[in-house]
Amino acid sequence: MAAILTAGGGAASLILYLHGSSLWVAPAAGVGIILAHLVVFGGIAFLVTRFVGGRSHAGGGHGHGGGGLLLHNPGKYDCLVGLLTLGREGRLRRWMVDLAGLKEGDAVLDVGCGTGTLLMAAAEHVGQSGTLRGVEPSSEMCAGARLKASERGIPIEVAEAWADALPHPDASFDAVFCTLVLHHLPKDVRETAIREMRRVLRPGGRLVLVDWQKPRSIWGAMTSGLLLIHILHSFGSGVMPLDSPELESLLKQLGFGSIDRSAFSGSVMGATVGRLAL
Repeated sequence: MAAILTAGGGAASLILYLHGSSLWVAPAAGVGIILAHLVVFGGIAFLVTRFVGGRSHAGGGHGHGGGGLLLHNPGKYDCLVGLLTLGREGRLRRWMVDLAGLKEGDAVLDVGCGTGTLLMAAAEHVGQSGTLRGVEPSSEMCAGARLKASERGIPIEVAEAWADALPHPDASFDAVFCTLVLHHLPKDVRETAIREMRRVLRPGGRLVLVDWQKPRSIWGAMTSGLLLIHILHSFGSGVMPLDSPELESLLKQLGFGSIDRSAFSGSVMGATVGRLAL
């Protein structure tokens, strides 16, 4: 999309210039803005891949999450999330939490919890009687989540584990989140991971899958700060989970009677929410 807008703006500017119109500056300015956008977020994307994460290597023949991105630096990760969301991370997390309809006393699991920010946003909804658990394959990110929660006085437990082998018993959570994780996983591992999330949900439980999707509006995509990251992720990631027709079919097969979709401010980030019957 950015390439099309840049080419179109450049062509319009050239045509106006050749016709002697002073209005050639307007589309040229638009091209400059788009290029600046690409440079800034391209630099951020480079930092993400260079300093925050690396490719995981499955060991012991298990293949959990093999080939996915494993993050190692919690401090830089939190900083980059703030930059990529243009300072709207708090709003983004509230949107995610609201999708689950959390209430006092709920047990919550975040699969691929990173530094635990989403769990901390959920804490005020579930109260002291609620339970907050996280699963994260990176030991450094687990440590970062525990430290951040301790500093804020929020009781969470984070286990070092993969999404396709959750270390929790059946029917132990009222809500399970999985945000920006599925697109990192090979297709067969994705399905296993979703089946694992279903396994640990109680009757009436909610599954909230947040990942990349096709933008609902061009303006929402361009102003979200996430468009370039979405484009970079789309290369080599295969079918995006939320854009895949197989996802809804799988959720229905697993017993989710109600399936809803949502988008964050019309951007390239969306959610699929499945609810189990009581």
